[in-house]
Amino acid sequence: MRSSLVVKSKFEHICNAQYIPMSDGTQIQVLTTKLKDLSDNSQQSATIPHYTLMLIPGWGTIVPSWDSFLMEAVNLFNIVYFESREKDSSILGKHIHSNMDRLAQDIEETIKFLKIPSNQLILVGSCIGANTIAYGLMNNRFSPKLTIFIGPQLHFPLPWYARFLIPISPHWLFRFFRPILRFWVKYFQTADKDQAQKYIRIINEADSKKWKKVGKAIAFEQFDSIYPQITQTVHVIGEGNDKMHKASDALKIAQLLKNAVFVMMDSNAATHSGEMAQKIHNLILQEQSARINEDF
Repeated sequence: MRSSLVVKSKFEHICNAQYIPMSDGTQIQVLTTKLKDLSDNSQQSATIPHYTLMLIPGWGTIVPSWDSFLMEAVNLFNIVYFESREKDSSILGKHIHSNMDRLAQDIEETIKFLKIPSNQLILVGSCIGANTIAYGLMNNRFSPKLTIFIGPQLHFPLPWYARFLIPISPHWLFRFFRPILRFWVKYFQTADKDQAQKYIRIINEADSKKWKKVGKAIAFEQFDSIYPQITQTVHVIGEGNDKMHKASDALKIAQLLKNAVFVMMDSNAATHSGEMAQKIHNLILQEQSARINEDF
């Protein structure tokens, strides 16, 4: 479990944390806020009174990585921050098989548990979180009002040697590979110092048992075949100077999707900012405006 000594983000100070039981015995933590409790702007609340933004972060991602985004988004939407089963907060069942469809099923079961109507749901996924949503869309596990992929992947972003080591190595060997992974991230996968520090913290705080249990099921996954099977409209966000989440991958994924809108943003920092939350808000407003015009 997460240490109480870890410094919390601003969002963690205002959210409500709860565990949601999954059908395989796993428990997933979600962090939630309600717009009506946090917004003093009654006019804004009346504009979008019920939309729920559910964020599925990337592999091992820590809440502070999304703090700027979340602290803007709480003024615009109800928030569900979903901590997937490889996270430090999860409580894994004894006998689990955590392939990509199982991870998508976790999202489905959370939506049902929280009773979020599909026509009021905005699903936002980053990196592997986006790929997890893609599996759910492909298998019709959920059908949100708006779907956004931020820096989606064509394959699980790991060094080639890690893919082979995860299934066969004891989890405690991870501590010996931490320095190698930190070097790989710092010098080969990031162009921004702050982004590098964020990923290095993720590596430092990783729960090796959970990473092994979940990682061995998805380490060799190739995702390009799933996108053409998705019929729903997806907004795909590329991150211009991000080495970990290549903009070329995001563009190819948008081209593979039947119905996609591709948007390029400058950096990983931009997609995790309040600006990104405002862009999502504007998309909803545009959709509402278009619907009103159709009615007239």
